[in-house]
Amino acid sequence: MYIHQFGTVDELKYLKMSGRISASKALFGTLLSVKPVIISNKEGENVSVAKAKGRINAIRALADGVKENYTGSVIPEIFITHADCAEDADRLKDYITEDLPGSKIHIGFLNPIVGASCGPKMLAVYFSGKDKPDTADM
Repeated sequence: MYIHQFGTVDELKYLKMSGRISASKALFGTLLSVKPVIISNKEGENVSVAKAKGRINAIRALADGVKENYTGSVIPEIFITHADCAEDADRLKDYITEDLPGSKIHIGFLNPIVGASCGPKMLAVYFSGKDKPDTADM
């Protein structure tokens, strides 16, 4: 059993400013409205595993990641955190509830340290699930 972390950001400029992505990736990603889906892998590194076109598709991708990996065997609760985007957190909760009826879902705020490096409208979900993927699998 692993605790999974799936997340997405609204603006790539904050990932660029924190040195997590290059200026060219931030520029082209912003022009194309690409939103990364970021996980924390077995090594504890935050890596992008997918790209979604637009914010709604990114939120749906987070819900799909929960659906595909959730086991709920040890920790039945699912935790959603956000940086000043309560509506997006509610939308994610609705998507997860559709996919996993009866889930206990809690919503809270992201801490300021994470918010500072990822920017406003960072959205993340934490849950117990299947084995995390290795970096080599991505």
